[in-house]
Amino acid sequence: MKILDYTFNDFWASVGNAFATGWDQFISYWFSSENGQTPYIVTFSVGLTFLIVAYLLVKLVLMIIKKALKLDKDFVKEKTIKRFFFNTLKIILYFAIVIIFLIILKADLSGLSTIISSAILAIGIALQDIVGNFASGVIIVNTKLFVIGEYIDVGGLCEGTVEDVNFLNTQLRTVDGQQITVPNSTITKSVVKNYSRNAVRRICINLGVDYNTDIELAKKVLVEICQNDKRIMQEPAPQAVLTAFNEYSLNLSIRCYVPTSVYWTVLFDLNEKILYAFRENNISIAFPRVALSSPNGNAVLLKQDGVKDNE
Repeated sequence: MKILDYTFNDFWASVGNAFATGWDQFISYWFSSENGQTPYIVTFSVGLTFLIVAYLLVKLVLMIIKKALKLDKDFVKEKTIKRFFFNTLKIILYFAIVIIFLIILKADLSGLSTIISSAILAIGIALQDIVGNFASGVIIVNTKLFVIGEYIDVGGLCEGTVEDVNFLNTQLRTVDGQQITVPNSTITKSVVKNYSRNAVRRICINLGVDYNTDIELAKKVLVEICQNDKRIMQEPAPQAVLTAFNEYSLNLSIRCYVPTSVYWTVLFDLNEKILYAFRENNISIAFPRVALSSPNGNAVLLKQDGVKDNE
């Protein structure tokens, strides 16, 4: 029993000594001022105060810069560059706060450059797509492939109005209100059609008419429709041309130029006007026909779907 009591007492004594030693080291580390040095609790308090104040100041500075960029109309006009610059500046400022905070806490930063270089290399290898998207974002902003508010087509994969260009992706809004997120690297690797960049666009409507159609009359009708629409530019003049001879039709094409802002409205209106004008002038839209001979020798014309034609 004495041996057990002795062992039990030694155990609790060692536990008490361990806690006492830990407490002494804690007090010594945080509150001692050996060799005239400032207690670490003071250093930590200063660092924590700096962190809070610096964070609030950065928030204030970013708010001022954001408002200044919104008000600025001459120095930087594109919203794309403004947002990209703002997001980059925000990350740099927050990173600087963390570094200064570590310096105040007297953290050993001698190997920080090596650590950062190694981290960048590791991230570059492991996250090649992310690094590539970031680099592509820089290319998009610098080359001005498009800016916020323009309507683009990305290699036939998707199209929409540009809403935002971030570090890694670009946000598009489709005409039916859907949001599409496209990686920046996909954009730089694709053929990008910018429908909004030029102030003028050409409308081209292709039509197939019957072989017995009076081509001059059809061309005249098409040109008059364009001449009577004030939204259509008369210089260069609207043109109606015969473009091809198909198996069942003569192909006509009406070509005219309009301001980009009214492109779709004019296109839809032209389609309706052409339909009504052709009906008024007895100009037939071509459709495939098949001639069959009956036993009595009479020919019967059928449409492609097998329905008997009145002819």
